[in-house]
Amino acid sequence: WPGRTLVVLADSPEREDRAKWAPHLSGPWEMVDVKGDHCSLLREPDAGETAAVVGRALREAQQMALPGAQQISLRETQQTTLLGAQQNG
Repeated sequence: WPGRTLVVLADSPEREDRAKWAPHLSGPWEMVDVKGDHCSLLREPDAGETAAVVGRALREAQQMALPGAQQISLRETQQTTLLGAQQNG
């Protein structure tokens, strides 16, 4: 994969196997460790840390794609979508 990549690794016995992404990534990439195991990193209490890591990467990607553009948060997007649905429906 030549694109920018974030590899999120959980603290698990399989961590070393899951960290073997380098041969498959030809573009820029970053590896980040998070708490939990392969499944729990998407559930509380570990999901918050995973969400923060992914959120940071998404903001950085947005800045790279739209330099100087106003950043729109997920919450603002959800609120705008909800308001539009209420007005139209």
